[in-house]
Amino acid sequence: MKWKKSYHLNQVIVLGQKIKIENVPPRGEVLGEFCHMSMTIRLDATLPPAQYKTVLIHELTHAALALTGIANYQITEAVEEQLCTLNEILIKDIFNAVSKVN
Repeated sequence: MKWKKSYHLNQVIVLGQKIKIENVPPRGEVLGEFCHMSMTIRLDATLPPAQYKTVLIHELTHAALALTGIANYQITEAVEEQLCTLNEILIKDIFNAVSKVN
């Protein structure tokens, strides 16, 4: 794969569940997506590292919401997107804050 980067991941564990990560060619405006049926996250392989991390956090939040049964059953898709966006910002802020702790 010519678009494979050194920072690309192949899988992660979320709430004890293995989530496969596919780094795929760009597909229009879609930067990432989570498929609950296959437990797979697809990420735009051309994203620079900082944006790759942000989109990964967003999609991992979708995975966590699906694994806990919250997604698709207890909240609307719009609320789920808002939670995922909130989480991607929150996690970056948390990492920035704790990186300053000695």
